[in-house]
Amino acid sequence: MELLKVGVDGGIEGVPPGSFSVWDSKFPSDYLAVVKEMGSGFSFDEKIGVYHPKLAEGGVEQTRRDLVYIHDADGAYFSDGRLMHSEKQPSGEDHVRFSDLICWGEDDSGNKLFWEAVGDPNDWQVIATDCGSFWARHEMSFSDYLYGIISREVFCSVLTRPDWPRGEVRDVIVHEIDF
Repeated sequence: MELLKVGVDGGIEGVPPGSFSVWDSKFPSDYLAVVKEMGSGFSFDEKIGVYHPKLAEGGVEQTRRDLVYIHDADGAYFSDGRLMHSEKQPSGEDHVRFSDLICWGEDDSGNKLFWEAVGDPNDWQVIATDCGSFWARHEMSFSDYLYGIISREVFCSVLTRPDWPRGEVRDVIVHEIDF
C-alpha cells in the first residue's frame, strides 16, 4: 500500500532507468514506477492482478477482437455502470472505442481493468468492466484508482464487493515472469 501511495504522491525515488525504458512513452508513469518496484506482475490478496507492460502491450489486439466479437460492434455506450448499447461508431463522453483500450489488470472473477488510451498516457482514464453488461469509467490515474479501490476510498460498481476489498491488503504476491 505504501508503494501505491508513493506512486499517487509523485513517483518513486531511486528506481533505476533502463529495463522499462522501451515502455516509458507508452504507459502512464505512475504505473511504470509501481511495476518497476514490484516486479514483472503482482496481485493484491489474489483478488486484483496487475500485468507486466509486455503482457498489457501484447494483448491489445486480442482484447479488441474479443470485445468486437462479444458486442458485434466497435464500441459501447454506458451509463451509471451499465451497458446501454453497443455501437458501430461510438463517440461522446459515455462511449468507449474498443480499439482505445489497453488491459492492465483483472480481478479474480475475470473482470478487466483498462486504460482508455487517448492522448497523453498520464491522462488516461481507467475503465473497469466485465466485458459485457457492466462498465465503469474512473477519471483518475492508475495509482489513484488502485490505491482507492484497495483502501475503499473509491467505489467501483464492477469490482467492489461487500467482502472485498477489506480496506487493508493482507498479501501482495509478486509473480516473476521471465521474458
